[in-house]
Amino acid sequence: MAQQSSGEFASTDPTTRTQDARFQEGAGPIADKKGALYGTTNRGGSGGFFLGFGTVFKLTPPANGQTAWTETALYSFKGGSDGANPSAGLIASEGALYGTTVQGGTIGAGGTVFKLTPPAKNQTAWTETVLYSFCSMPNCSDGANPSAGLIADKHGALYEEGALYGTTANGGGTGNQGFGFGTVFKMTAPANGQTLWTETVLYTFCSLPNCSDGALPFAGLIADKHAQSAAVALPRAKGRNASEKVNAEPRKLEADLLDTQRAMV
Repeated sequence: MAQQSSGEFASTDPTTRTQDARFQEGAGPIADKKGALYGTTNRGGSGGFFLGFGTVFKLTPPANGQTAWTETALYSFKGGSDGANPSAGLIASEGALYGTTVQGGTIGAGGTVFKLTPPAKNQTAWTETVLYSFCSMPNCSDGANPSAGLIADKHGALYEEGALYGTTANGGGTGNQGFGFGTVFKMTAPANGQTLWTETVLYTFCSLPNCSDGALPFAGLIADKHAQSAAVALPRAKGRNASEKVNAEPRKLEADLLDTQRAMV
């Protein structure tokens, strides 16, 4: 089965659409070794508001002799400090899921990087933890509104050694009335005994005259053969793509829980 369209993930019952989820194309699911799919929806869920603030969901394959897949909302964003409106897919490490939200966070509308931890034994609820809230610095110099997903270095999300990498579509604190035109960022895992992740801006777009280095990176990062990352940005003029490379060692996360290849069943 190829990646399904948005309509195939939508609830057909309008009375329950806030409990189910609306799938946003571009946030493709990942699969575990048993064939279950995991992804995000930009709206929907039980987090309040008319259409909700988005979900992380699991889609379980049919049992033998059955044809219907089973959808479970693992987490419904509440639209506050926990984040809101995820627009990208997920990665996984050490059995947990990692992603971004475009909105929400402790500052309000800057967006987040989050972790979703599986339930403890004999429990059913997944636990969401915000690793970082963007726009925490003056003029959002730390970035704002990550619309793409994450990649990781060879250590995944391990304490002390691991790092996550991504882009923010806004922020950076230069131009755009002080709001900025986007960043490439790194999230460094906490040291042993610590809990706080550290966010570092690796590059701020529109740093060159006329934004010749690009602006507003809505896409994520990839790794080249030399273990560098490449971010795709949208230039302000002439509609051409541009990219900036930063020294790093990101790659798609490997995990006990999930196979991080895009799901093509």
